[in-house]
Amino acid sequence: MANVDYGAVTRMLDRLEEKKMLVRKAHGEDRRSVRLEITPEGRRMVDLLQPIVANWMRKYFSPLNESEKESFARAMVALIEADSGQNESDM
Repeated sequence: MANVDYGAVTRMLDRLEEKKMLVRKAHGEDRRSVRLEITPEGRRMVDLLQPIVANWMRKYFSPLNESEKESFARAMVALIEADSGQNESDM
């Protein structure tokens, strides 16, 4: 994966694991890899948030045409990538 801040991904996974949303399991064949499994609590959270996010997306993105949506997505990726070097204490 290009342009991925692996430290940020690890921190995010650590937080999700602390909140019991997912568990890491050893990969059977590759010791360098781990499998991520969503927990029942994580599944409940996904089920709860999916309709909320879908409604939000419809509400705020329906005025935009496809080109505008793509431009917005590119801008968000650029902002996230620019922020990936900062840690939470910088906020």
